[in-house]
Amino acid sequence: MDPTVADQLFQVFQHLGIKRAHLIACLPQDFRAFGHRHSEALASLTLVCPFNLSQETLNEMKGPLLLFTGEQAPLNATLIQSIAHRPNTTLVTFPGYACHLWSDFVADWTQEIGAALFDFLASVEHLEPIDAMALREQGELAGDIMYEIRGSGPPLVIMPLALAPSQWNALLPMLTEQYCTITLTGKALGFAAVLERRGRTAGFLGAVQNLFNLITPAPDEHILDVGCGTGVLMRHLAQHTAATTRITAIDINSYLLEEAQKLAKHEHLDHRIAFQEGNAERIPFADNTFDATISCTVLEEVDADQALAEMVRVTKPGGRVAVMVRSLDMQRFLNLPLPVELKARLEAPGGWGPGVGPKGCADASLYQRLQFAGLTDVKKLPQIAAYDDQEDLQNMEANVLPLLAPVETTEWRGAVAKAMSEGTYFHTLPFHCGSGTKPLE
Repeated sequence: MDPTVADQLFQVFQHLGIKRAHLIACLPQDFRAFGHRHSEALASLTLVCPFNLSQETLNEMKGPLLLFTGEQAPLNATLIQSIAHRPNTTLVTFPGYACHLWSDFVADWTQEIGAALFDFLASVEHLEPIDAMALREQGELAGDIMYEIRGSGPPLVIMPLALAPSQWNALLPMLTEQYCTITLTGKALGFAAVLERRGRTAGFLGAVQNLFNLITPAPDEHILDVGCGTGVLMRHLAQHTAATTRITAIDINSYLLEEAQKLAKHEHLDHRIAFQEGNAERIPFADNTFDATISCTVLEEVDADQALAEMVRVTKPGGRVAVMVRSLDMQRFLNLPLPVELKARLEAPGGWGPGVGPKGCADASLYQRLQFAGLTDVKKLPQIAAYDDQEDLQNMEANVLPLLAPVETTEWRGAVAKAMSEGTYFHTLPFHCGSGTKPLE
């Protein structure tokens, strides 16, 4: 069995000889299990615009807590009130700030975060300084977590920030003046873990493979992936196409691109995939460049029609365009023995999880948009992806649990325990997939 995130984090602490450190994080799945099982290793916890933070997670966290959130962040009033009354807790709210997944929190509020963080750390337990040079000499640790060490002083361990493009870059010079700052990355943490795990899930990967089959990549063709994330799907494509098939992958997010390049190199596929920064609404290539253009779960967040127009523009006449989006207009299914009303609410289209941007597409309008973009022979392929393991359950719970009242949380836990013990648990998510051909000139 592969080691859990908590196990790998503990291995990093042991490898570096860190017995106790301050920890800064964003996503509960990164810190929750570690904080619960190894609370003795945490001198303090700082959360920056945490997503899917539940009362249950908050109750498990011991010791001093600093929490940064936005005035318009998706934390419910009851949870905010609970945080405000929690002992040894400092709550900092950014006025008028929404804290989206892709918000560049630290870049937007560098001075405010830095000042509050230094005040908080000065008020909690003082840790002995660490010789940064000695840590650097430890070398790399095998596994799915990578680290980079900067500065000297008390140990400060930093985890990834959702989809923030510049991550901690704006604050690192300030932190490294006073702390031995250990920045953690890799496919076990942050949103990279979400994308990597999804890209390895049989149900989702099966749906993606069906999308790939619509364009049937051939030897010597040049494929473009728009919004590649960590590159997990393009690594899969590279492993299942001819060595002469060229793949170019773009993403607007510099953090995800850096992770994608590291992971491709780690799997010895960096010679097959060319990664480049690029905006889906302004693709940085000339007209008629690619034999096929692909995009998976990107059009939800951008101007979908503009992005489709760009995908068609850079595709050669006679080439293919294939797109996959989340579906907020199709039913989900939870194979859990939940109360009828709760089950119906959670199975309703778009009842939980990521939504859609103001000009995005996450419904059956995808097929009409493909036609409006000028494509012919449009194929429509709505799909259902099934998920049934513990990791998928935890990922779903990160979205579901914050929406539940205490009594509903108890009902949820009971239903999950029963389904797991009987081996009947699974849930499904719907997607819309479509493809078309660019007309010959």
